[in-house]
Amino acid sequence: MQRLDLVKFLAESAAELLDTGSSTEVDRVSRLNEATELLALSSRFLARADAVAGSEVMQEAA
Repeated sequence: MQRLDLVKFLAESAAELLDTGSSTEVDRVSRLNEATELLALSSRFLARADAVAGSEVMQEAA
């Protein structure tokens, strides 16, 4: 469950970055890049959670 909480936090943080107003194009691009990194990290956490869950199911079946 902790992994899912972390993924939720990262996704919410990315959304906040995208919702924040910007005074310059550079600031907007910088926030977009940071949000992209946060979402990529959260997707890796989700992929890892799926892999671990699949491994546990296979171990139980064996």
